[in-house]
Amino acid sequence: MVIAGKLCFTWFGPTPVLNIMDSDMLKEIFSRINEFEKPHPKATEDLLVSGLIMVEGEKWVKHRKIINPAFHYEKLKFVVRATCSSCEEMIRGWQQQSLAGEVDVWPDLKHLTGDVLCRAAFGVTYDQVKSILLL
Repeated sequence: MVIAGKLCFTWFGPTPVLNIMDSDMLKEIFSRINEFEKPHPKATEDLLVSGLIMVEGEKWVKHRKIINPAFHYEKLKFVVRATCSSCEEMIRGWQQQSLAGEVDVWPDLKHLTGDVLCRAAFGVTYDQVKSILLL
């Protein structure tokens, strides 16, 4: 198991995040509050919480009726196959890239969404759709 240490740099989507576990460094940061930008969780919260999970009553019933057909078993079979194909392709690419060193996975994760949707809805890859749209 790899232990990160007192400083750990990660990404939250396209936003870099620095996790600090050093108490002296935290004291320094908290004493200079105007020099360090605080996270803005409200934007993330709005993005994640505004869906079916948080609505209630008649609004929930209306939303549920709208999305229910999309989650029928027969339709989900295509999505599962598309997701597996896209993920396998993405991981093969990462394996190739990792031979040269560190791999930036964020662009591939953004691409994955489009690829799954295109495979499930149209039976083609995202790259094929992009090449058609560029004509």
